[in-house]
Amino acid sequence: MMLNVSDSAVKKFKAFIKEQNLAGHGIRILAVPGGWRPSLTMDIVKDSVEGDVTLERDGLKVFLQNEAVLWFPNVTIDYSDETGFFLSGVDACSCS
Repeated sequence: MMLNVSDSAVKKFKAFIKEQNLAGHGIRILAVPGGWRPSLTMDIVKDSVEGDVTLERDGLKVFLQNEAVLWFPNVTIDYSDETGFFLSGVDACSCS
């Protein structure tokens, strides 16, 4: 399974891109080193970077950095009005 973006997150990303007058842009999701595993970060970009996995969800271009796909294979980026963007499906870690 691959990193996924929920319908509510797609809707919010599309609205934000429209508000910013960035027609034709998409979301790039990448892994940032740190701690026991990388964290995810997102950016609005015009094009993918070589090696990215490119998806399209309801007209939204989603560019996934290869490392993000490898580190977060079963994660969904979701959105709610109460919490904003969040990750679901992240495996818990018990580090001692």
